[in-house]
Amino acid sequence: MPRPVKALVSLVLLLTSGVAFAQAWPAKPVRVIVPFGAGAPDTVARVLGQQLNQQTGQPFVVDNRPGANGLIGTDAVVKAPADGHTVLVVSTSIVVNPSIYKKMPFDPLRDLEPVTNVCATEALIIG
Repeated sequence: MPRPVKALVSLVLLLTSGVAFAQAWPAKPVRVIVPFGAGAPDTVARVLGQQLNQQTGQPFVVDNRPGANGLIGTDAVVKAPADGHTVLVVSTSIVVNPSIYKKMPFDPLRDLEPVTNVCATEALIIG
């Protein structure tokens, strides 16, 4: 390759090396953990999952993990890879739990990131 062409190719590679392209989300099925049995948060998660499936083309699989006022399911989300493909749909019990339990397996302020409020009185999504 002639020297000017090498220099041009090197310049183009240097200028474009810092460019990053965002990956489309979701890139794979999304696991929606609901830390309760059937009821309000579960219903909200299923309706929302169905709508998001239609909009994104990826399945949103609802996984009920009831127990300990939501701690079991929430802990499963905290331990999942932080890749945006595991989310939590939870009721307002998440703000009460630190007052009820002396020791929790996670710190809600440090380990969870609120995404949106999907229903004014019934459920939140946390990823």
